[in-house]
Amino acid sequence: MRRVRRSFVVGDEKSPPKRIRIDVLERLVHQLRETVDTVAKDLCIEDSEVPPVELVDLGAGSSILVWEQSSLSQTAPFPLSMAIDGITAISKGRPPHAILTERARRSIDDLASLCSSLGREGWPIRVDEASQDASESTDFGVKSRDLVLVPSELSILASGTAQAVETTGLPEEEEPTIEQGEWILRFTGEVQRLSRDRKLSLQIGESVKSLKPRLSEHEFAAADSDLARWKRVEVTALGSGPTIESITEVLSIVPATTDVPLEAEPKNAAAAVLQPALDRIGQLASLPQGWNSYEQSRPIDSLAMDAARKFLLLAAVQCKSHGQQLTVPFIAPVANGAVQLEWDHGEVHLELEIRSRGMVFMRAIGDLMAEGETAKGPALDLVKWFHEEAFR
Repeated sequence: MRRVRRSFVVGDEKSPPKRIRIDVLERLVHQLRETVDTVAKDLCIEDSEVPPVELVDLGAGSSILVWEQSSLSQTAPFPLSMAIDGITAISKGRPPHAILTERARRSIDDLASLCSSLGREGWPIRVDEASQDASESTDFGVKSRDLVLVPSELSILASGTAQAVETTGLPEEEEPTIEQGEWILRFTGEVQRLSRDRKLSLQIGESVKSLKPRLSEHEFAAADSDLARWKRVEVTALGSGPTIESITEVLSIVPATTDVPLEAEPKNAAAAVLQPALDRIGQLASLPQGWNSYEQSRPIDSLAMDAARKFLLLAAVQCKSHGQQLTVPFIAPVANGAVQLEWDHGEVHLELEIRSRGMVFMRAIGDLMAEGETAKGPALDLVKWFHEEAFR
């Protein structure tokens, strides 16, 4: 069995002994450990699986500082190695590894900036990669490489895009405009409240929504009457998604004589693209107990379906805000009653399992994979990450 070791070395044996300022040392220790921890969490590596990063040596007579991470398993995850590889990539004008998300890339960029500052102050940075046959007492065979870091102001941003360079005489490129989905909504609701600014609070099922319809003074007075026919109203509205929560504008409102289930009609191409996926999620409600031929497969949870629909709409809006068009995912039921959304493009893969409470994710680039539990905000960041890496 071979023992594998990764080392992060600050200083040079050939340079005369000198002391590193305590505040600089504290910053380095804090940033190095924070970066390693952030990379491990970003890849959802359990703490018990990660070999510790330790300050193991002060070079005799030379002020060298050595951080080391070692393991008897060559397949053990080495967040220190990935952090160092990220710094190396930045030093060559490239972004860190694509499997990492923005949080980890930003932390690596901060560590690279600090290492660059140390280099300018005469503290060179070196990386050692070593292995040793654990059954013998031979020394480690060491491979070393110096990190020649560019000044921090020229480094690659954590998002993987170069900082803007000011130019003259060239026209500025316009931001890409991506059409956002819009739906025409129609439903019946019970008027809960009226306010003096002519807003209606409507209850649709268990949801309450405050709307400002186009009521004339006469209509508003009629709605304010105890005997008003306007206590039950039929609403036509414009929405950024096919749910009552997404209403952006009320187009018309009339007294209702019948109940109209919430209907959503795509108004533009962006909505039409997303509608089949929303319909597909709704169709999962028809799956019975044991739908996959095994009794343990449960009917799909209605709360999970609702959460999946809302998540897709949020993802479409976020993609638009970043100049992207949401790729419609493959949608599948999960035996535990959850809804799975899958995106694939080349070697880039993302899966989100949306449950009635919480989510689980798996993301991969080639053979490198990360998985674990997540929440709505980080999951939206993962969708953004997928589109950046798949369509760069």
